[in-house]
Formats: sequence, structure tokens, C-alpha cells
Amino acid sequence: VTIPDVDVQQQISKLLHYRKKGRGRGRCLLKAFQQLGLPKWARLEPSTLLPDVGSFEQQQSPFSCIFYVAGEHGRVLHVSPLLQIPGVSLSSWCIDLLHTWHYGPMSTYLTFALRALLSTDIYKPGNSAVLDKEENDKLSLMALKAELWMFYKHRRATDKEWSKKGSEVWNLTLTMLAEKALKCKAAETHGLLRFVVMTLEKYKTVLEGNENSHMFDLLRRAGCAAEAFDQIMNEHSRVFPQDACDALHTRYHRFIQLCSRAGVPFLPKGHLMYHLASQARVKGNPRMYSTYVDESYNGAIAKVCRSVHRRHWAMAVYRKLQMLEALATSSADD
Repeated sequence: VTIPDVDVQQQISKLLHYRKKGRGRGRCLLKAFQQLGLPKWARLEPSTLLPDVGSFEQQQSPFSCIFYVAGEHGRVLHVSPLLQIPGVSLSSWCIDLLHTWHYGPMSTYLTFALRALLSTDIYKPGNSAVLDKEENDKLSLMALKAELWMFYKHRRATDKEWSKKGSEVWNLTLTMLAEKALKCKAAETHGLLRFVVMTLEKYKTVLEGNENSHMFDLLRRAGCAAEAFDQIMNEHSRVFPQDACDALHTRYHRFIQLCSRAGVPFLPKGHLMYHLASQARVKGNPRMYSTYVDESYNGAIAKVCRSVHRRHWAMAVYRKLQMLEALATSSADD
């Protein structure tokens, strides 16, 4: 924005205050300034035009400066320096399937569906009337977990690919289901999705008598749409044909709409999946440029960081990571 005169400069100066928490973190406006179209919490951003935001009052008008305005549901607090590099734009970025899908709408859907199943009479013990709510929830979860372990056992016996590469949830607790999104690995969501859809289909007639029968029907259809979404990516290589891109977008849109009608609460990252589907026309199959390998490497880095002293932390971490890479190279050569 351009500060035209001293009067405007003084008016803005009176509204500028430093904030440490919440929206507008930094030196921001406590009230909207309509004359320049600046909303409340617009933050004065350091730039080449104004390197020190504290010297705003000492500038000679007219002068230009930058105010950063975050989106209504925005999580980004500052201007990204990467986008200031010539030639770098939003098209240079790739939306990660791991965090956007498996740790986003998929995990939220699974948590919501499992909680909904636990609230029915399917898994409640016979003597639930004499037990309190906490004990009822624990026994219901034990019954659901027993069915989940039987599902895994059947998959291992009948599916050779699953016995080789299938990832299973090793535990399921009420604390995990209390969160908005399920805390599990990305590969584990595939098995849980099939289990949830299979369970909703298995007890379809029982759930029709439930007061939330319409919600369970929407959840079942949403789970089928999610499976179809994953199947499209599994059936194609890096190059994605036009019809596959359209089907990917259609399946996700169906999933998100059915979940919305069922009352599943989604995070803003759910919107990124639409961009991921549209980028498949240019970037190809999203499953081919995900960060599964990088995420698994984080565990090794965490162990290395815990084993070094803070006095020589940086060099010790680099040295141990070099040792790990050398061991991995030698084992690959053998």
C-alpha cells in the first residue's frame, strides 16, 4: 500500500500495536482502516520498502510498505520467501498425498465412522444397563477390536499381497478415537477403510433400524467412493490419462459431499485434494511423488538426534547420518 500523506500515516500509527499471539502476530492493526482497504489484524511486514517495521513513524510520506493479510481460514503467518524467487510459483509446488489425504479427510472419516459404530447396539455388552459409560465404551471397543483382528487374519490368509505389504494397526484405543483424526500410519488407513466399509455393509440391515440410519448409509457410500478413489491411482502408472483425472476428481467430490451430508467435520486441508486431482493432468499420478520414504527416514533422524550431546549436536548428527548412509550403500551392494 502507499501512504499518501502525514495524516494517514499518523492514523495508521495509532492503530498499530505489537501482538505475540493469535491472528496478526507482529505489528498489526487493531482496527480496520477502510481508507486503504486494510482489515483488522493486517500485519505490517518487513520488506525492502520498509526493512524495520518499527521505523514506520519516521518515514517521509509519501512512501510504500507491505501489509500481510491472512485468509479467513489461513494457517500461513508470513509471506513465503520461496514465492519471491523468480520462476517459482504455486505450480512449482506438489501437494503431498500422504498428509493431504491419509492424514486428512481419510483419517477424519475413519475416526468418525468408528465412533459412530461404537455408539450403536452392535458392540454393546449384554449387561450394559448395570455398567457406567466408560466401562461400556471399553467393552464395546474390545468387541470391535476383536472383529478387526479377525479381519486382518482373514486378509493375511486369503490375500498374498496383503501378507507381504499390508500394514495393520497394532492397537486401537478410546484416546485415539477421541481425536478429530485417527493417529495411525498412512498404509494402515487402507486396511481400516476396507474394514469400515465391510462392517457398514455387514450390519446394513441392523443399522437400518437405528435412529441415524441415514447417516450410516451416507458413511457406507462415502467409504465406497474413497476406495474407488484409491483404486484409480493403483490402476495407473505415473502418466495419468484424461479420463482417469476426471474420475479422480469425481470420486473425491462424491466422497467429500457424502461425508459432509453425514456430518463428518473436515479440516481446511480437505480442499487441497481438489487441487491435487486437478494437478494430476500435469504432474501425473499423485501416488508416484508422495513422501512416504522421507517420512520413514524421520524416525532414523529422531533416534540419531536423541543420541548426541547438544554441545556438538550439528556435527554429530551429520556424522552419524553419513554412517547410516554408508551402511545402507554397503548393504545394497552386497
